[in-house]
Amino acid sequence: LSNSSIMSWWNTNNNTSANNNANNNNNNSLGGWGSNANPNTSNTWGSSSFGTTTTNNNNNNASSGWSWGSSNTNANTNTNNNTSNTWSMTANNNNNNPGNRNTLSQNLINPNKDHMVDQPPNDAISMLRFNPSLDVFAVSSWNNCISCYQYDTGMNAMDSQQLKSRFVASQKHDRGVLCCCWDHTGSRLFSGGCDNTVRIWNIQNNMSSSSSNNSNNKDFMTLGTHNAPVKEIQFCGEHNLLVTGSWDRTLAYWDIRSGQKITNVALPAKVFCSALRGNVLVVGLSNKFVETFDLRKPQQYMSLEKTVLKHQLRCLDVFPDQRGYAVASVEGRTAIRHLDKSLSDKDFSFKCHRHQKGNDKQAQDVFAVNCVRFNQQFGTFASGGDDGQINIWDKAGRSRLKHFEQIKVLNSDSLSQTQNSGLGGWSSSFGSSSGNKVNNLFMPITAVDFNKNGRILGYATSYNWSKGISYYDQKNQVPQIYLHCVAQKEVDPNFKGN
Repeated sequence: LSNSSIMSWWNTNNNTSANNNANNNNNNSLGGWGSNANPNTSNTWGSSSFGTTTTNNNNNNASSGWSWGSSNTNANTNTNNNTSNTWSMTANNNNNNPGNRNTLSQNLINPNKDHMVDQPPNDAISMLRFNPSLDVFAVSSWNNCISCYQYDTGMNAMDSQQLKSRFVASQKHDRGVLCCCWDHTGSRLFSGGCDNTVRIWNIQNNMSSSSSNNSNNKDFMTLGTHNAPVKEIQFCGEHNLLVTGSWDRTLAYWDIRSGQKITNVALPAKVFCSALRGNVLVVGLSNKFVETFDLRKPQQYMSLEKTVLKHQLRCLDVFPDQRGYAVASVEGRTAIRHLDKSLSDKDFSFKCHRHQKGNDKQAQDVFAVNCVRFNQQFGTFASGGDDGQINIWDKAGRSRLKHFEQIKVLNSDSLSQTQNSGLGGWSSSFGSSSGNKVNNLFMPITAVDFNKNGRILGYATSYNWSKGISYYDQKNQVPQIYLHCVAQKEVDPNFKGN
């Protein structure tokens, strides 16, 4: 896209961005970037309708007809007794969330003044994924549920305070849900979890139902099973192919048209993370290797290589141009890797989600990077960590475009750091088993995603159990979902405006 077409596409009113946060990113320095480790969208906001089948695979338009707040929409009315047919809340009106009772709590759990979604899951949130065609997103959680929410930008598409959202429906696994993804039309939602099952939810038929008896729910069915929890799930629209990765050390390919498993691919280790874009599938393994596949030849891997990261892989995502990927780990470090060996001089890794420890300039709290997600339009990416912070990075310029304010635990002002040798917030003696203190003051960012046109960033916070039961505070570590209206300067490294 040319600069002129990008500006026309974004249609930014620089005077209306009421949510540009106090930290509004004049920080274009290299920040945490380290040394090299190895010498098309619409210009208008569209409304959507579940009653209309969308076949567009470019995510650049959505059918009109979604009647916000009406009880007679094509999406049907929600039969869940906990949800009304009209909007139950607007921004900053989440009365169900204990953190919204006073200004102090708001400053701790919503310092970026983003829209907080009502009725979030009551346990750890594992993944958040926006629908590719509709103004809907899905969330998977350790509370055994896969849930769907609607959102609306209102009249001002650049103001997070004008966003609206509501819970629509959910379906239930037998155990915690670890992953979810949409098909290319946005009409089906796939999920996998600790019950070892792969499930398919026909959203178009069943958006308004929330069944607790899955055996009698024909719109929420089990597609198949693995021999261990299903950690990752991806969908390839070009081949109508669903890919699932499991802790049983296999990838499984499923033909959605027939509902049958095509084949299993044995892996050298457990699947910890994955990403798919076009025909490129990248899988991060528990042995810190990354395996890459071309889905035109799905049973044969293109490459299998160990990353430059020294500790457990936590997340990855494929570049929008499919020429490489970003992978991050629990050591507070992210690596940029190109698939073409001739571009290896552009490979590098950098430190991130690390913070100075008190007044000691030589000591750092090091936090795991839990999620990375690319903005499709600009090729920049967001990362979220156990430090309760989101950063947006320009990999080409090796710079940070934006950092969000850290989200804290409700009672963080009264918490003290306690001795523990576990993961989560290491001291500067990284990896050492002695003298480490776990920083438990912040709510981990457990999921991030950009919506279909890249103008909304969704993110979730919750306790992610990486520090064990002893650090879990059910009263104060309340899961939350946030929607942030993205300003162009936050994601466009070539932005020249104010």
